[in-house]
Amino acid sequence: MRIALYKGKSLVSLAIRWMTRSPYSHAAFLFDESAAEQAARIAGGTWWPIYKLAHHEAGAVVEAWSGGVRNSRSVSTLHTRGTAVDLFDFAPALTATEQAWLLAWLESRIGAPYDYLDVLRFVTRRRGCPSGRMFCSELVAQACADIGRPLFRATESWRVPPDWLARTVALAASGSVTTI
Repeated sequence: MRIALYKGKSLVSLAIRWMTRSPYSHAAFLFDESAAEQAARIAGGTWWPIYKLAHHEAGAVVEAWSGGVRNSRSVSTLHTRGTAVDLFDFAPALTATEQAWLLAWLESRIGAPYDYLDVLRFVTRRRGCPSGRMFCSELVAQACADIGRPLFRATESWRVPPDWLARTVALAASGSVTTI
């Protein structure tokens, strides 16, 4: 599993980048191998079904997007053609147990509502709060914290804009792709 950070080109993405003073407008989890391969490796060859992850092949993503947390076929599915996407690996790599926890955590969040109010907080500077709703970088930060791999000490996930994910020492840059 990797983290994908998008340098969005749409009007909304440009506004997010301007408001957060960042090159990044969006964050997602990227499958670097299929969930089936991960699960088989984790469980020693035994596969268990993942019901809500319709797209769990290598290249698929889980992201909080307008409408809620969803599982998309690729980094390109919901994004403007030609968007640069920087990729980050966990440093150190996730253990098999952490990967299993992350898969289960992500599956449990599919369908969670999008957190429009906390996105507006980046403009208003008002305090956010845990609500069960999620925006993109909050999803990434909270998932990592909940599996025991926090990206930041003493920072609530609702405070984390996409750009901060590129700054944590818990992730290492590992390449980039462009949406098609």
